[in-house]
Amino acid sequence: MRIGVEVEAAGLAALRSSPAQEAEIQSRLNHFSELVQAGKSTDDADFQFHLAIASSTNNARFRSFLEHIGRRVIPRVKFRSAMGGQDPLPNRDNILLAEHIKVAAAIFARDAEAARGAMRLHLEGGLKRYRALVRNSSVRLPESY
Repeated sequence: MRIGVEVEAAGLAALRSSPAQEAEIQSRLNHFSELVQAGKSTDDADFQFHLAIASSTNNARFRSFLEHIGRRVIPRVKFRSAMGGQDPLPNRDNILLAEHIKVAAAIFARDAEAARGAMRLHLEGGLKRYRALVRNSSVRLPESY
């Protein structure tokens, strides 16, 4: 469900975002990048980037949906909890940053289809990374995954 909602949110943000909302997306992207470069946790910055996109749809239901499901649907948060606080994929932040840059660029270009595609690749890429982790290790998916 998250993929469907966020893919459409990215497309709508490309069509509806204001300059101020685009500045907020850029600000969230910059903050994420700074944390990656500093080697710090990006969990909250990641979620805030997605919330900024949801807000840029100018439909409050998109943001409300993400706030409702919260960070619980972010795979790394679930896996970290299942692994006793250990980061399951400690080198993934540069990949996420590159994916976020593509999503933001498509939104700023007002290209709804590219924004949808970039968001889909981002979210499905995350699922693939974590499924591969499960297949190749003793890590178990949390039950609600």
